[in-house]
Amino acid sequence: MPTVLLVVHCPTVPIVSERRLASTSALSEVCARIELLSGIPSDSQRLSLWSGRTDDADARPGLVHDFAADGLSCEASMTLEQCGARDGMGLKVLDTRASEIRHQFGQEEEEKVEKYEMDDEVYAQRQDSVLAYKQRMKMGRFGEAAASATSDVNDVPDLPSNAQPGARCQVIEGERRGTIRFVGPTAFAPGTWIGIEYDEPVGKNDGSIKGHRYFSAKPSHGGFVKPDKVDVGAFPVRRIADNDDDDDDDIDDDNDEM
Repeated sequence: MPTVLLVVHCPTVPIVSERRLASTSALSEVCARIELLSGIPSDSQRLSLWSGRTDDADARPGLVHDFAADGLSCEASMTLEQCGARDGMGLKVLDTRASEIRHQFGQEEEEKVEKYEMDDEVYAQRQDSVLAYKQRMKMGRFGEAAASATSDVNDVPDLPSNAQPGARCQVIEGERRGTIRFVGPTAFAPGTWIGIEYDEPVGKNDGSIKGHRYFSAKPSHGGFVKPDKVDVGAFPVRRIADNDDDDDDDIDDDNDEM
């Protein structure tokens, strides 16, 4: 018999439970099982089906079915399969009873129930859980995008402790000097970048790239450089005579500078 793995979430109880149900189960059967799980009477349940679990505030799942809005109740004969239920989806259950009645019954039932909590290591080893399903399907934090982001973070060289906005610095390639105005991640490329306001017009921008401003500088006085290409220290502004031998051809034009 085909089955579907759903994360049942009853926020008013509160209960979060992974349940493997028959795909041919009617809503009436599902409500009866939820009543045994949560203590919420079938006729007081409002069900909604979501694209993912609803107990995680960062997940932001999409609404698939609001059964009450669709005119369906726990007496309906529509099956989970007909509702479009798939592995890993969330089934949210709201208690429509008045809060004073809900709290009264909830407290009485809670005192009777012996709670069981599964150890994290035991849960991680199970192959029929939502966690295992997401790992197999490379969803969420197990996906390629998350792995790529983690790789980008790990590839960032260590920042020197004195690499702070306002500090003087010198770019190793071309020995261009300036003042640090920005340190951190950007939208134009992965990793951490140092934004520099150069003393002279030897930069590539004015502190903004692709419409996003990170700091303000005169035209051609701004630039972004990878941390390992920058020396931070007491680099004074050069006199004009000191710059006669500088050559713009020394400017690094690879992916370490923007």
